[in-house]
Amino acid sequence: MVNSSLPIHNYIATMNMQTLPLVVAAFLMLTAPARSQITPLIEVQGQTDVSPFEGQQITVSGKVTEFFGDTWYLQDDYGAWNGIYVVGPDVVINSNPPYWSGDRQPEVGDVLTLTGNVAEVDGNTQLIDPVLDEFVDFWNATPMGVWLMADQFQDESYEGTRVRIDNATVVTAPDANGMWVVTDGTAELACWGLDTDDPSNNEDPDGPTPGDVYKVYGSLHQMGESYVLHVGDIDVLSLDVPAIESTAVQVWPNPA
Repeated sequence: MVNSSLPIHNYIATMNMQTLPLVVAAFLMLTAPARSQITPLIEVQGQTDVSPFEGQQITVSGKVTEFFGDTWYLQDDYGAWNGIYVVGPDVVINSNPPYWSGDRQPEVGDVLTLTGNVAEVDGNTQLIDPVLDEFVDFWNATPMGVWLMADQFQDESYEGTRVRIDNATVVTAPDANGMWVVTDGTAELACWGLDTDDPSNNEDPDGPTPGDVYKVYGSLHQMGESYVLHVGDIDVLSLDVPAIESTAVQVWPNPA
């Protein structure tokens, strides 16, 4: 029986070597700070249009798959229902020399544990006002994303997850809002934004131009009643080359 009148350090001193590790372990468990339970993103999405966690505070953990400054996409598994759109302008990753010298925002390949509130905004399940609980890892490889045909993109299950379209021919160039259209022959697909991995357009100097053929990677995002591909990366398969105008040249005299 424990003598409750003794201080804990005096009590530990009376334990034999077999009992002492159990007492220490129990003491550490009681005094350790509580950790929030991590909710898988498939449960946050709820495999339905509206998250069952809407309006609630939750903790999630995953890899950044696309990054757009104050917003990014987080994914904790491959495929449908496993991603979420994060609005986190206040999330800061501390300096980590020699890898990076100053504080920065999250980037593709970072693994983060965040606590934030779930909201449904314009049809997208979002994590808003997140707080960084743990910066787990960085520079992790990003999956290619689920390959979909253009006529398969209008699907709630892929909202917030990384997807791609292959052999996509550009139909219209980007407008003032960064929206452009591609087709793979099955349907037309709206793309939002340009290649964040190649901001200088080294792969394609004049950017998306009708006739160019790409492989386009990004995350699915709802806009109005439709889903668009929020572009993160582009691989150029072929570029449209304008035809060279021909000019007739007559050589005179023309020998027989």
